[in-house]
Amino acid sequence: MNKTINETIQDMLTNEAGERLVSLDAECRESSAYERFIDNLDCSAKVKRVLRELAKETAYVGGRVIRIGKIALDFTIKALGEVCRRFPNVACAVLILLILKALISLVPIIGGFLAGVLTPILLTVLVGVGLAKDVFEMVRPAAASHFNFSMAAAR
Repeated sequence: MNKTINETIQDMLTNEAGERLVSLDAECRESSAYERFIDNLDCSAKVKRVLRELAKETAYVGGRVIRIGKIALDFTIKALGEVCRRFPNVACAVLILLILKALISLVPIIGGFLAGVLTPILLTVLVGVGLAKDVFEMVRPAAASHFNFSMAAAR
């Protein structure tokens, strides 16, 4: 009567969640696309090795082998792309923050301390300004059309 945790999870995954994982697995790109993406990243060989290992991870769900690592990578790639597309000023702010943090941390003796203190402050300010610009750019066309409609009705 008492099921183990693994059996309970297995039962849950064989239903709706398992079907969703199977469909996500089918949507994943082929392995060469992930290899190209990882090879083109500007990061250390250690990070690339970890990403390659992640892409190879699989899980046994409902009697099927699911490429869970590729699903995670695919989701991350799509999410980052969508964030950069919808909020380009926030993405630029984060990039500027990373550059500033690297430069601040290079200051001799107090650089590590300054980077630790200033990074959260700069993150708040830069992302806030970037988000405000992005939201304003999203709202501006709707506000302009509403203003034009109001002016036409007033005549």
